[in-house]
Amino acid sequence: MRVTHSILGFLIPVAMVCSSDLLCPRQAQTLEIAPQPAKPSDTYKIPLGYSQENEPLAEADRLMQQGQSQLRLSQFRAGLQSFQQALKLYRGANEPKSEAWALNNMGTAYVSLSDYERAIAVLQQALPLFRQHNDRGGESAILINLSNAYTAQGQTRKAIEFLRQALPLCRTRQDQACVAKVLQNLGTAYVFSAQSEQAVQFLQQAADEYRELGDRGGEAGALMNLAVLYNAQNQPRRALELLQKVLPVYRDLKDRNGEAKALTNLGVSYNALAQPKKAVEFLQTALPMLRQMGDRNSEALALANLGRSYNSLSQPRQGMAFLQQALPILQAIGDRNGEGYALANLGVSHALLGQKAQAVNALRQAQTIFRAIGNRVFEARITNVLSRMK
Repeated sequence: MRVTHSILGFLIPVAMVCSSDLLCPRQAQTLEIAPQPAKPSDTYKIPLGYSQENEPLAEADRLMQQGQSQLRLSQFRAGLQSFQQALKLYRGANEPKSEAWALNNMGTAYVSLSDYERAIAVLQQALPLFRQHNDRGGESAILINLSNAYTAQGQTRKAIEFLRQALPLCRTRQDQACVAKVLQNLGTAYVFSAQSEQAVQFLQQAADEYRELGDRGGEAGALMNLAVLYNAQNQPRRALELLQKVLPVYRDLKDRNGEAKALTNLGVSYNALAQPKKAVEFLQTALPMLRQMGDRNSEALALANLGRSYNSLSQPRQGMAFLQQALPILQAIGDRNGEGYALANLGVSHALLGQKAQAVNALRQAQTIFRAIGNRVFEARITNVLSRMK
């Protein structure tokens, strides 16, 4: 069916994922990426002077350390619960700086769980507490994590604004790790602002900073974001080269979050190279890992990519099954671009099955979403395909 082939020809992979630590911004939601957060393991310091004589504070500190360990193991919900318990104890003891760190770490966990509104809410509570105490390290951590949440929502201008505030704070403190995180997140934001030159510049600077620090995980994250950029520029072979370097690093570090996102990106690259069987292999490996971690955004985008892969393999019923799993998740987390791409690919499934009415309906829904969010390129492409289906 000619129309079906034309649809398959223009639809692009729905997702790409990145760095080991969090997040999923969107460009014309063909991608998902993970900026580098200000991790609690990097930034939280146990307050001095607490001892067993002050049992609530000692317990709060223990919970903070426990939460950090849980985040490192990608146990995001468990980590969130630990930070919430610590927060109650710090508030009860009237310890505002420690309260601010607990809120920061809760924000990190919420971003990992794709709950961006809650992340922003708790991070905005923490920011004035750090500023009141002139804590530049805490302030920069909050600004970095706010940039993660806003980038994940596609609000890259806001993200860049926060990062521009954070960078001089990091440099004033001569905190090279903080500088590297800001540079990586700036590069990520520019990827999704379709400003590729700035994106490459910042991501390469970030990779250099991490390499100098000996931070293999950070360097891997910056390189993975570059791979996302190359996939967005329809250069999947360049992306593949980077991802094949990154995956063993994450496995060596036992970073399951980074590993799962590298596997997802590899699936996207192989879809772009018209190798859907290989794409399925990587995506199916990533999916249970993402589900176990509770990363709903990444799970939905992996499902949507699997739907595209099976459509390409002329197995539209399987493709439809994956896309129908992805759609309610994307709708629940408010990922309008991702929803639009999933609907467009669902239209492909229906077209392959000869279900013209359902295909047109799905494509029109996608068209409406793309028009509403200003994604003119894909609105126009779908309009063109619909005109051929009359």
